[in-house]
Formats: sequence, structure tokens, C-alpha cells
Amino acid sequence: MKIDSSSTSQSIAQKELKTSEIKSKSKNVEQDQKVVDRNEVKTNPLAQNIKDINTNIGRLQVAQNTLDSMEPDAKKYATLAQESKETLEKNERDDIKSEMATLKKNIDNTFKKALFEGNNVFSQNIKDRDNNIIFDAQKLNPKLLDSDAQKFYDTLKDQQVQVKDAIKILQDDAQDSTQRIANGKTTAKNVQATEGSFLKKFSNLFRVSHDTTKLSESRVQELLA
Repeated sequence: MKIDSSSTSQSIAQKELKTSEIKSKSKNVEQDQKVVDRNEVKTNPLAQNIKDINTNIGRLQVAQNTLDSMEPDAKKYATLAQESKETLEKNERDDIKSEMATLKKNIDNTFKKALFEGNNVFSQNIKDRDNNIIFDAQKLNPKLLDSDAQKFYDTLKDQQVQVKDAIKILQDDAQDSTQRIANGKTTAKNVQATEGSFLKKFSNLFRVSHDTTKLSESRVQELLA
């Protein structure tokens, strides 16, 4: 029997067209779902709160590392500043001032490099969810080295304590927000199992994200899934 090649070709073409249409529809559904997920993140205040907290923790971690890096130089600078006032010999004072200039340059450079997402972490104070300042970032200013080196050092030491406490406050706030999201997405029947799974997933995402990077939108979407 003779096979109609034109009919066969037409059949293949129709199947390919149908397959293409299915793939296209599937892709459109997938894209629509992503839009829905993104909208859910944007409209869910708890999810947005988690993102904001994680961003602030990233800032605080950069600030913490910067403070720790500046501390030895700031301490030495304050000591030399006092010695300079008590030294009568001009040559000794000149040597002290030269060393102080080097230390000040190191402190200035470290301070300027304290960036998170392109912004200096000491340019904006960090607040808790009640709008209370928990890290007074703007209080530390290298210009203070010229007028009162000891005050600069004391401020730096205070901020080392403050930044540690601020991170703990935000971590507790984030934990509270995730707990509330978990409670909102569970029923009385499966609350324990679902909460445990959710909080474990959040803990993993939160830990990974804290390499001075904020929690990405896709990760928050996972929390809401």
C-alpha cells in the first residue's frame, strides 16, 4: 500500500505544533506563578519584615567587622595622642605625630570601606520594629580623632557592644516573624510537623544569607511555599 507522504508530514507538523502550544502554555503558567509568588512576598508584611531584618543584619555584620578591625589602631591612636601632649621633645613629638598619621589613615580607609549594598553602614542608624534605634551608627565619626581621640575610642568600644546586642534583637524579631508565618500557614491537625519543617527551612536560609548578603526574594518565596 502506498503511504501518502504529504498526509504523514501534515500529521507530524500538527503534533509538533500541539507540543509547542503545550510547552508555551506551561511556560506561561510558570511565569504567572512567579508573578503571584513575588506579589505574595511584597504584600505579606511578615515576609517583608524578614527581608528587611536580614538586610539590617547584613549591615550590622559589616559594622561589627569594621569596628573590630579599627579597634587596635583607635586604641593606639588615643594613647599616642595623650603622649603627644605630655612630650616636650620636638623630635619625639614629630615621631608620635608621624605614627598617628599612619594610624589615622588606616582608620579612615577601613571606615570608608565599610559598605553594604554600596552604602556605608555608618551612614544610617538601625532601628527595631518599634522604630527604636538599636545601633547608633552615625555616632562614630573619624573626624573626632582630631579633636578627641579618647572619645572616638570610647564610642567605638560602646558600639562594639551595641552592634552585638542589635544583631541579637533582630534575630529574635526574625524568629518571631517566621513563627507567625508558620502559624498562619498551618492547621491544628498538622501544626507541629509543619512548624518544625518551616522553621528548619528558614533557619537554613537565614544562616546562608548572612554572609553580608540580604535574604533574596526567591528564598522568602520558599518560606511562603
